[in-house]
Amino acid sequence: MSKSYWKIAAHSLFIAGAIGACSLPAAAVEKPTAKALSGSYPTRWVPAYSSVPAGWVVTNFNSTSWLISDVTSASTGEIVYVYFSTGFPVVAVPDGWIISQAGSVTNQITKIVGSAPWTTYMAAYGSPIPDGWVITEAGSIRNQITNVNGVPDYSTAYVNLGSPIPKDWVITTAGSVKNTITKVKDVPNYTAIWVTIGSPIPDGWVVTTAGSLKNEITKVKTLPVGTEIWTAFGSPVPLGWEIKTPGQLKQLIVRRY
Repeated sequence: MSKSYWKIAAHSLFIAGAIGACSLPAAAVEKPTAKALSGSYPTRWVPAYSSVPAGWVVTNFNSTSWLISDVTSASTGEIVYVYFSTGFPVVAVPDGWIISQAGSVTNQITKIVGSAPWTTYMAAYGSPIPDGWVITEAGSIRNQITNVNGVPDYSTAYVNLGSPIPKDWVITTAGSVKNTITKVKDVPNYTAIWVTIGSPIPDGWVVTTAGSLKNEITKVKTLPVGTEIWTAFGSPVPLGWEIKTPGQLKQLIVRRY
């Protein structure tokens, strides 16, 4: 059975994956034009300190009531000013939105879900970061975040330490300030890649060679029942697999279902 290896040199990853205005597709460096809330969204007054439904935000208030607005139909790039001070809901940013400007009483939030791959936005420090977005430039007040949803396999991104690592991405080169991450979602079975110690290991992958700085991991996610493969001691054992022959350095695992 053939085994395809994909070996990655740190230097080539840096060149291919570093995210910057000089290397990103045009869509990534064009800042989307934010639009003010048009007033066409459903609103209603509710008693102060009421629970706020998902997709609604507090856009005005008085001593006894809150005005809440339903922003679920907002367009990508639209902005809304929401109240967040003492007594207002802790979860004041709907899913798929970020805090684009932080204030003392109100925050400006922006809808970014639906953006094109490699689009960038500036998010206030402490803003939620939607799934599939990574921090590509860190600042003391705001971070630049980049959308890696929908990019092809083997795409690389150069992300700050502390950035979320999206599902099915791995850390291929570690640095003191930034890491290079690589997408391996739909690569073929038996694809092997070297990842840094501490990198997430996607579901359906195993450690086939352990090292002091990097581990080689191999995809076995959709191999047929009865397949056997030697893995490093301590490797995750995917669902449906079990250890057939244990060992001190290597263990043989087999797919049972």
